[in-house]
Amino acid sequence: MAGQARILSQADIKHLFQILRNSCDQPLFALEIYSGLRIGEIIVIKQSQARTAFGGIENALKVIRQKTSQTLNSDS
Repeated sequence: MAGQARILSQADIKHLFQILRNSCDQPLFALEIYSGLRIGEIIVIKQSQARTAFGGIENALKVIRQKTSQTLNSDS
């Protein structure tokens, strides 16, 4: 039904990743969907916060919100 909120299925998520062809859109969408962060919280994350000293991807990302502090861990 149009205009109704619903939980995305795995097929829906896979389809959205396929249509998001921009190299910036896919990681932003992944952060949104798997962390629950809003786009305004994501766009302020600096690349240095997400990368290791050797250029890899960090296992955990600490995001400071106005009222709470939250650590996002890729192992969970």
